[in-house]
Amino acid sequence: MRLGGRVDDLIDFARNGPKMGCIVVDPSWPMRNALPYLAVDLGDLKNLPICDLAAERRHLHLWTLPNRHHVLAYEVIEHWGFRPVSEFVWVKPSLGRGNYWRMSHETLVTAVRGENDRFDDRWLRSWVEAPRGRHSEKPEAVRALIERASPGPRLELFARTRATGWYSWGHEIADSLVDQSAE
Repeated sequence: MRLGGRVDDLIDFARNGPKMGCIVVDPSWPMRNALPYLAVDLGDLKNLPICDLAAERRHLHLWTLPNRHHVLAYEVIEHWGFRPVSEFVWVKPSLGRGNYWRMSHETLVTAVRGENDRFDDRWLRSWVEAPRGRHSEKPEAVRALIERASPGPRLELFARTRATGWYSWGHEIADSLVDQSAE
């Protein structure tokens, strides 16, 4: 299935495609003069059809930035009807930006819908150290940990690359919502 990175494509996929056990969201949070691409509006982010995409057993993983964005991430997760349960940190070995602490990490907030839903692999630590890639591209080591933790099928929203065995949606990849396991 080859679709574009438009919201209409995502809505159609939510209606007609398989339901996802794992949804990873990496939105372009608004930051003043810092992004090489357009930021997503908070209202537009909240209006994505996350509940319609989700299977009965589902995990949500939302990447966030520090400070105000971290608080907004929890607000968005709760708006989608999920319950935040944990956080994961990607530690970057190189020094980042900042006027106070130099930000050398990113945070992934994990949420579930069920009361007793746990990770498939309960021996995963809450951080990994991995080098930076392209702007905002997340390390494959994190994807591998998510695959061990959360049920399939898996969908990445605001994807920057396609990954084998995942559905991908985003304007930075040529063919969105393509299940790489089918190719």
